[in-house]
Amino acid sequence: MIEFEIDVGNTYIKWRRWESGQYFSAVSGDLCALEADLDKNVVSKALVACVAGESIKSEVAGLLQSRGVKDVFWAGVVKSAVGVINGYTDYQKLGVDRWLACLAGYQLVSERCCIIDFGSAITVDVVDDGGCHKGGYIVPGSRLCFTSLGGNTGSLAGVYEYVSDDRLGLDTKECVENGVYLMQAGFLAAVLERFGKGKVICTGGGYKQFAALLSERGVVYCRDLVLDGLRLAYIDGWTGMERGE
Repeated sequence: MIEFEIDVGNTYIKWRRWESGQYFSAVSGDLCALEADLDKNVVSKALVACVAGESIKSEVAGLLQSRGVKDVFWAGVVKSAVGVINGYTDYQKLGVDRWLACLAGYQLVSERCCIIDFGSAITVDVVDDGGCHKGGYIVPGSRLCFTSLGGNTGSLAGVYEYVSDDRLGLDTKECVENGVYLMQAGFLAAVLERFGKGKVICTGGGYKQFAALLSERGVVYCRDLVLDGLRLAYIDGWTGMERGE
């Protein structure tokens, strides 16, 4: 029996295959890449988390249906699950990716933790010793910063790279790249200072840009944290799930 765990993000889709009690390495790509991988396997079940909006969700649902995947679990957000209590006033407003990361992060360390996800946005969530989600922060990731500067300021339009350099720039490209890095590094430093003692868990493709900065803190890096949380949510069998046939 083959199962797919699928995390549909705002920039790309990430998925991994589970077969006969064994995980295969997660891969990332677009909808066409996911389709090609589904065509290589006879998939009996899919677990899906989607933050990309209803349009993309419908496309993924249609793709799974067209490939004969009848058992589909769509992760939702609930008030509490797997020992974690949602801290939002309106708990359903918490992004499902952040919620799943909280579930997996707390399950991983079973103590106060700060979970940082480096995706399209950099998200921060804090869970206390008792599993209570205390809230978090959301700031733009590097790509969003570059897009905003280039799209709203004509003279700054260009192709920018992800750097880990906070020196003064000696041309416009360096000024933008180094400035965005310094801004985000300052944000992360402030978060860690405010967080204080506890485990710091990082995930997301953008982590490597800040790995050196965060290494002194002894962070735990978990590449597939959201997918791990997705599996936990499925096993927990919470009432907030949707099941499509």
